[in-house]
Order: sequence, then structure tokens, then C-alpha cells
Amino acid sequence: MLDSLKNALEKGGIGFDFKFGGSNAIISQRKAATVGIRTGISFGPKFSFGIGYMGNGKGFGSNPIDVSDRFNNTQYKYLMLGYFCMYTQYYFFKTRYWEFSILPQVGIGNTYYRINQLGINTETSRTRVLLYEPMMTGEYKILRWLGVGADLGFRFALKNRSIVKERFTAPMYSFHIDVYWSTLTRILFPEHPIVKKYF
Repeated sequence: MLDSLKNALEKGGIGFDFKFGGSNAIISQRKAATVGIRTGISFGPKFSFGIGYMGNGKGFGSNPIDVSDRFNNTQYKYLMLGYFCMYTQYYFFKTRYWEFSILPQVGIGNTYYRINQLGINTETSRTRVLLYEPMMTGEYKILRWLGVGADLGFRFALKNRSIVKERFTAPMYSFHIDVYWSTLTRILFPEHPIVKKYF
């Protein structure tokens, strides 16, 4: 692997790497999805690295983690998470149709509770969270520019449980449709000078 990485850095052409999507985990016995955008640099077809931002939008799950009635006013409590991340991806197996890679990333961010009562949102104190998320990915190419894939990994999280009690350390998984934008760009604009130089 180290020899392959060295060869990719020395001989691989530099390009752009862009990822949009996320993964699922189980927190407090419910599915907890995080989504985000990651972008970086690729060295040849096997190695890339970059940075991004991941979060859970309006709160983990489609329902609040807690509902209580205070003074006849229903209060909804949502668990929030947002973090910046740095990732690397290395493809250790590639054929015409199949691709397998390792995709570890580390992140740092904040987690807290958002409370909604009478349509008004308030937030609790935030606590720092550190994450390490190693993933194994597999992809099958349906077309040159389109494929389907699945990811399987694990999230290790370190945070102050006195503020946010839920455990973030958990298995991770996702299923996705992959659009290979560089390949699609070369197909659509094969003679464009920018495409020839950077894609």
C-alpha cells in the first residue's frame, strides 16, 4: 500500500475530488444520518484527500429524541451535530466495473440540543466532539460515469457526556448512487481546453 501511495503521488496526475453525501448510524435506538460536502485533490486514479463539513441538518431522525409537556405547551428536543472533517481515500482494487477503497476521516465539531416550544427554538450549551470514522467502500459501475455503492465503517467519538448524554460511537453504513463527474465532464466536453488540462 505504501508503495502504491508513493507511486500515485509521484506519477499520478493532479485533479479535483468532490463528494456529496453521508452515512447512517444508530443513536438512542434510532437511525441518525449525517450529510455534507467534501472536496479535495486527487493524485491519479487511486489516491485523494481533502476537507469538508458534515452535519445532521434539523436533528437526528425525523422525530425529536424527547417530547415533554411544560405548562400545557409541548416541548420538542432535537440532538444536533456538526463537524469539520479531513479525509483520505485510497483505492486498493479497481477493475472495469468494480472499485474498492478505504476512506478514513477525522473530524472536530460541536454537539448540543435544540429545543422547540411554541415554534421558538432555543439551544443548550455546546460541547466539543472529536470523531474518527474509518470506512470501507465498494462501488459497481453501471456506466462509465454512473455507479452504485455501499459503505461500511465505524464511528469513534469523544465528548463530554454531562452535556450530551447520547453515545455517538457506533457502526456506520450507507448506500448510494455515484456520479463520476470527471468522467462525465470528459464525455460531454472532450475538446474544451480546461477539461483537457484538469480532467
